[in-house]
Amino acid sequence: LSLFANDVKVEVKYLIDKNHSYDIETIYTKKTQFIPMEKTSFGLRDDTIWVYVKIENNSLEDSKYVVQFPYALLDNLHILKYKNSVLYKSYLTGDLHPFDTRETQSYDFVIPSELKNGEIEEIFIKVNTEGAYNLGLKVLPQEEYRSKAKIEIIILGIYYGAVVIMLLYNLVLYFIIKDNVYIDYIVFHFAYLFLQLGLNGLAFEFFWANTPQINLFFVPVALVIANYFSIQFSQSFLQIANFNIKWEKFFISLKFLWIITFILVFITPYFVSIKIIALLSIIGVSSLFLGSIYIFFKFKTVSAKFYVVAWSFLLIGVLSTEFQNIGLLPVSYITLYGSQIGAFFELALLSFALAYRYNTLFVKLSYTEKELRILNKNLEQKIDERTKQLKNLNDVLEQKVAKAIQETKQSEKMLQEQSRLASMGEMINNIAHQWRQPLAISNTIVSILKQKNKRGLLEKEYVDKKLNEIEIHNLYMSQTIEDFLSYFNPKKKKEEFNLGQIVDKSLLIIENLLQKQKIEVELFIPEDINLFGHKDEYMQVVLSLLTNAMQALH
Repeated sequence: LSLFANDVKVEVKYLIDKNHSYDIETIYTKKTQFIPMEKTSFGLRDDTIWVYVKIENNSLEDSKYVVQFPYALLDNLHILKYKNSVLYKSYLTGDLHPFDTRETQSYDFVIPSELKNGEIEEIFIKVNTEGAYNLGLKVLPQEEYRSKAKIEIIILGIYYGAVVIMLLYNLVLYFIIKDNVYIDYIVFHFAYLFLQLGLNGLAFEFFWANTPQINLFFVPVALVIANYFSIQFSQSFLQIANFNIKWEKFFISLKFLWIITFILVFITPYFVSIKIIALLSIIGVSSLFLGSIYIFFKFKTVSAKFYVVAWSFLLIGVLSTEFQNIGLLPVSYITLYGSQIGAFFELALLSFALAYRYNTLFVKLSYTEKELRILNKNLEQKIDERTKQLKNLNDVLEQKVAKAIQETKQSEKMLQEQSRLASMGEMINNIAHQWRQPLAISNTIVSILKQKNKRGLLEKEYVDKKLNEIEIHNLYMSQTIEDFLSYFNPKKKKEEFNLGQIVDKSLLIIENLLQKQKIEVELFIPEDINLFGHKDEYMQVVLSLLTNAMQALH
């Protein structure tokens, strides 16, 4: 309560009407029952509170003054103004009435008046509200009020401007990084920003001045959304699930309660929902603070360190405001704006924390990129070396093939038996058939390695594995050349042949391989089964089946 000079006397009293029995016609006769206002916060209650303000101008000059209620969430204010014991003005205002019902167009409640020399003005204010009875009124000269109001508007403008800038900055970071923790952070603080606009009365003044019914839902809804996403953000930022699953389950349950509370806002009276919200807010903010302390001291994470410091400011601010609303603390600048002050420091510190998080990720990515460049360079060198080795190996294989073909031609001149020549021809055809698959595999592997090398996707283990596969196939082909000297038979004539004999010849060709792999073959073929066709091609099919079977068993 601010007082004028000594020649202006101010008297402030109040009266609690528990039965709502006093009316505006008889209240003037009850003024002797009013008691001096020694406290300014009466908490959440279902009563009517009358406030009596008496100002006596004993100065030699006329004076202008205002009676100011800084708390903007008072639902109904019925104002009766008396001069010289005569009622000269009566009107109804509050945050459940259109904004233009206020004598002074201000986001809080301001009752102006003017007293001539020697005049006495008495003001009765009937207060009914479903929210907190925060009645920390001030009586100020009009000039002093206007000066302070201008300063307060500037401060609020700077505050909201700074908050918006920080949120936009983090929104830009989200689009760059695509980390959902930024979205949770932005939604949480945007909801808290609109909550503060509602608590200050600025949202009502600038957004829905002629629709006061929105005030019944705006603050509770903003509170629910802010609390829900504060938990969501904290879970992501602190990575609670990685450290303590019990804490994680507790916060999931708490979020579920906030969803239920969101529904209750629209189906229960404001008086009921705001009590539930106040209780859950205290539980939620305190639990998040305790959870962050647990993670910090047990796991020493940098995120938890930032969070503990930032959340300390928010916790103190929210608790001071909530304790004021339930009547445990008086109305003051600290308790009135405590949640805003705490939220600003919390917002700034967590912005620094998110920036630190981004910088840490950027540094790690830079190191990783550097290591990948070095690894790619080493892989390119190894690929070049292995490619040269493969080329040399292919040259050797070509020489061996050429030599084998030459030896085959010489052997053909020496061989006299047609059946032997046919057998040798099938042998070389079988060898050629066996080469196609490993050569195709080797070429495919080399092609894949080239493509991955161009895109920088090669990994050392992958390259080593594929090169080893190529070496195995090449050694297999080389061994085939060493074991067989590549025979050739151009015969393509159809003829009748015995199935058992063809199978026996096929087994004879690969007899050495069967013995090396310790494979025993038992035949059950009737002797009288004859076929008509290309005997050599049929033998090639049998050899392919036997070779594939050996590979499957080996």
